[in-house]
Amino acid sequence: RDALFEHILSFLPRGVTAYAACAVDCRWARTCDDALRLLCEKHAWKQPRSRRLAAASATGGGDALRWRALYVSRACPACLDAPGDFAARRSKHEAPLYLLCGACCRRESVIDKMRAA
Repeated sequence: RDALFEHILSFLPRGVTAYAACAVDCRWARTCDDALRLLCEKHAWKQPRSRRLAAASATGGGDALRWRALYVSRACPACLDAPGDFAARRSKHEAPLYLLCGACCRRESVIDKMRAA
C-alpha cells in the first residue's frame, strides 16, 4: 500500500504533499514525510539538534512529521519548489514573515499579494 501512496504522490504538486497530506490521512502524511526527507537532504537542510527545538518545530504530528515541518519552514511558500533565500518583512527591523526564492520575489502575483497583506 505504501508503494501505491508513493506512486500517487509522485503526480501531485509539492504544495499538496507539504500542506494538505495531514488533512487527508495519517498514512498519507507519513508517506509524504519520507518524500520530504529526501527533498530536505537534497537541499542539505538538517533537523535541529536539540530535542526541544525539534519537538517545537514539528507541531501537530510530533516526531512523526518532523521532515514536513522542516520543509515548510525552509521552502518558498509561493512555489514550494525552491529554497526560500530572501526574507520578506513588514518593516526593516521586524522578524521575517516568510522566506521567498529569487524567482518568486520577481513574480507580479507574489508582489501583489505582499502589497495587499
